[in-house]
Amino acid sequence: MKTRGLAILSMLLFCLTVSVDAQLPEFELTLRATWIDSVGSSPEFEDLEQDFIAEFDSDTGFGVGINAYLTDAVSAEFTATLVEPDLEVTLFGDDGPRSGPALEMIPLTLGLQYHVRPVRWMNLYAGGGVAYIVFDDVDLGGLDQFDVESIEVDDEVGFMANIGVTFEVIRNLGINLDARYLGVEPDATVSFDRGDFVADRTIEFNPLMLSAGLSWKF
Repeated sequence: MKTRGLAILSMLLFCLTVSVDAQLPEFELTLRATWIDSVGSSPEFEDLEQDFIAEFDSDTGFGVGINAYLTDAVSAEFTATLVEPDLEVTLFGDDGPRSGPALEMIPLTLGLQYHVRPVRWMNLYAGGGVAYIVFDDVDLGGLDQFDVESIEVDDEVGFMANIGVTFEVIRNLGINLDARYLGVEPDATVSFDRGDFVADRTIEFNPLMLSAGLSWKF
């Protein structure tokens, strides 16, 4: 995860450098507490060839965003969030889902926002762009007792749509409320301790991210 952390830091510094070099009117730094919920899930068992289903639990995390204003009404935003939800795996013929240890994931988003200011102290915005979710390796926990050798979830690219509002508390400092939907469907691969047998399923993750935090404008 050190390499991924350095990559994220580099992207943040890059966004900051671009905003300074281009002499943009202003940029905004937002620190957020985030709740993430899986809107989708993997399909139910349909036949004997399907060996498992998997879905993510809801969880909270934290994140950071950098917003560079291209005009008074349009900005480019980059965000990074760290969250560790449980991955529930249900094996065919089992009595119920089994939650392993938390799966660390880092949703990254990059997009454009359109800002509407109905009053001076309120900044409404809506936008869209791309999302990329980095997944860490899954610790099996107790699943190794059920012929499971390993679980891997692939990193995934998709689209992002968001809407939010910032209420100014004092000059250049505000409270931010943000909601964004990530259209991603990662592949989960489970290797079973039955020779070389491997099962691969697509998880309809499509997370909804609800955040609240503080924004500083520079």
